[in-house]
Amino acid sequence: MNLSKICLSAIALLSWSAANGTSAFALPPSDIVQYQSPQQEVLTINLHSGLGTNISFNAVNETVETMFLDNQSYVSLTTDGCLSKSETQPCAPGSAPTLVHLSLIDDIELPGVVRVNKRAGRKSLLTVVTNDARRQKKTYVFTLKLFGKNDPQRHVALIQIVPTAPKPLAKPTPSTIVKVATVVPPKSKTKRQSPTISAPYTPVATATNTPFIPVNLRVTNSQSIDYLKTGFRLAIMRGDYKFNNPQYERINKFILALNGGTVKLESAPAYGLNLNLVANLVSLGTPLQ
Repeated sequence: MNLSKICLSAIALLSWSAANGTSAFALPPSDIVQYQSPQQEVLTINLHSGLGTNISFNAVNETVETMFLDNQSYVSLTTDGCLSKSETQPCAPGSAPTLVHLSLIDDIELPGVVRVNKRAGRKSLLTVVTNDARRQKKTYVFTLKLFGKNDPQRHVALIQIVPTAPKPLAKPTPSTIVKVATVVPPKSKTKRQSPTISAPYTPVATATNTPFIPVNLRVTNSQSIDYLKTGFRLAIMRGDYKFNNPQYERINKFILALNGGTVKLESAPAYGLNLNLVANLVSLGTPLQ
C-alpha cells in the first residue's frame, strides 16, 4: 500500500468517527454511578462498542434469581455466578450471582424474532429479579440502547445498586416546644447548723447478675426501633456487616421481633447480641440535634 492510500484510509476513518460522534484514537471516559433501591424510575443504559457495563447488587446484599432480556440479537449478558435453568439443574448453594455484565455483540438472527428485533433496532429491555437477605424478591428494569452521537460523551462502566438513604427526622418547630416552669423551693427560716463530718459513703450492694442497660435502650418505642433500623442500614453501607455474617442474621431476627411489639431493646442478649452493640447501632441511627 502506497502513502496516498494510507492517507486516504486515515481520512476515511476520521470522517466516519466524526459522523458517529466518536474518537478514532481515544475511548470515552468511564464513570461509576450509584442507583438507589428500591427502584423509583427506569434507568437507561447506553452501550458502547468494546466497553461493557456492570450492574452490581453487592451493596444491598442481593443475589440475582432471574433475568429477562427482550432483544438478545445484539447484547451479551453474563453474570459472576450460577443461574438455575430448571428444577432439574439447580445451582450449588451460595453460587447465586451478585453482578451482571452487559456488552455489545455482532447482530445475530434468532429464530422467531428476526423481524421483531430488526424493527426494534438496537434497543432492548432488561428485567432483573433479585433476592435479599430475607428472601424477599425485588425487581429492577433497565432500558438498553446503542450509544448515539447525541448522548453524553461518557461511558458508565459500573452501576452500583445502593440502599436508599434514610430521611432525617424533622426538627421540632417553635410551636411544639413546651416550656417547663422551674419551681424554686422557699427558703427555710430555721437556724443554719454548722456542717458535720460524716463517714465515707458506702454504695449499697446490688445483684451482680443484673446487666447494665445503656440509657438509649431503656425505652422501647417506634422511634427507638427506627433509630436501630437506620443505624443497622448505615453500618451495612459502610461494610460493618455482610449478609452471610451470623451477627447480621441475629440483628435481623431481633429487629423482626421488635416489630412484633412483644420484645424490648433491653432483650438483645436473648438473641445473642451484646447490649453495647445494639446501643451503638441506635446511636448511629439517631439524627444529630
